[in-house]
Amino acid sequence: MTSPSFITLQPQSTLEAIRLEKRRLAAERDAAAEGLKDSFQELFSPTPTAHNRWDLALNLFLNSLTIFKGVQLGVSVVSAIRSLLDTGRRRKR
Repeated sequence: MTSPSFITLQPQSTLEAIRLEKRRLAAERDAAAEGLKDSFQELFSPTPTAHNRWDLALNLFLNSLTIFKGVQLGVSVVSAIRSLLDTGRRRKR
């Protein structure tokens, strides 16, 4: 009769298993944090400097469009908050 394979394994102490798991999770966490840092830097890095007029005009247009979209979003958020709080203009009857 053969014994199951899990019996032949040498048992690890509970504290050693916890230490190993803690080290593994710390390494995994550090790798994930590094990936997030790289992604954040890539997304929010400033645009490269323009080397000709076309790039300059394109950067100016894109920055203007970004500002416009930000103002548009801000107005919609303020409008939504005002409607929730009912602090908008009230009509006279």
